[in-house]
Formats: sequence, structure tokens, C-alpha cells
Amino acid sequence: MALFGGARDISFFRTINRELINDIIDTQVDIIKHAIRDMKENLYGEALGKQYFQNVRVGCHIEQGDSSFEETELGYDYNKSVTFTFLRDDIKDVANLLIEEGDLLKWNNGYWEIDKVSTGNQYHMNRNPSSNYAGSEHGWNMSLVCETHYTRRSKLSIEQTNIGYDKDLY
Repeated sequence: MALFGGARDISFFRTINRELINDIIDTQVDIIKHAIRDMKENLYGEALGKQYFQNVRVGCHIEQGDSSFEETELGYDYNKSVTFTFLRDDIKDVANLLIEEGDLLKWNNGYWEIDKVSTGNQYHMNRNPSSNYAGSEHGWNMSLVCETHYTRRSKLSIEQTNIGYDKDLY
């Protein structure tokens, strides 16, 4: 039987991590999930427009990658990757979400599309609670890591991006 890494220790570390992420780092992002069942489709099964559920705001830790500009036929294209790390218990228990590839994150006045979700990389004391021989009360799966890339607003149909000329304003 393991001496450390039990339920009380995990509860203590969970409380410290929540305080660190929500009160000290205090960086929050909006998680936007696709409402796939609410989308209308045409004869060929293609979506006519995108529908999204209401945003859920969650605290996280953010690591920014390098940004670059590519020249294409239509002009310059902006590329940037960002890694968002969430406390897994906040996503699963508090927000009641299942984060998947293709979901959106709104942060820093931009939208980030999730490319990869890693759910089982960081265990407390290297013990996976689902496959630990000491029992399921020992070990803790701490984090949820999302690798993302920057997405254009016009591609998402969340906000009106092209306003144009309004003769009533002038």
C-alpha cells in the first residue's frame, strides 16, 4: 500500500492548482463547441452554416509558440501555434465538457482551433488512477493539453466580419 499520493494528498494538490490557475495566473479562455446536431444540411449531407453552443469560460495556462507570415496568392497569411493547458478536473467535473479536436478557444481577441488533445501525459507521482496496482484512490490525471493554431474570424461565421459601406452613416 502506498504511503503518499492518496485521496487527501490529491485533494490538497488539486486545491493548490485551482488557486494557482484561477487566482494567480488568472488567464481565462472561452471554449466554443460545435453544435453538430443543430446544423442544417443540404441534399449531399454538407452543413449549410455553422452552429455553436454557448461559450464556457475556464482558467488555463498558456504557452505561445512562434508566429509567422506566409505570402500566398491572395496576400499574407498569419500562422501561430499556442498550447493551452487546463486542469482536467475543472474541464470534466466543473464545466462538464469533453474537449475534442476541431473545438474552438477564444483568447487574446482571436480564435484558436484545437489540433491535438493530450489527456494522459501528466500523472501525480507517475500513477495512472485507471491502471494503478495500488488502487484507484492512488494517482491523479492532472492536466489536459490542447495544441492549437490561429483561425480566421471570417472562416468561423461567429462574428460579422465584413460590414461594407452604409449610406446612412455618411
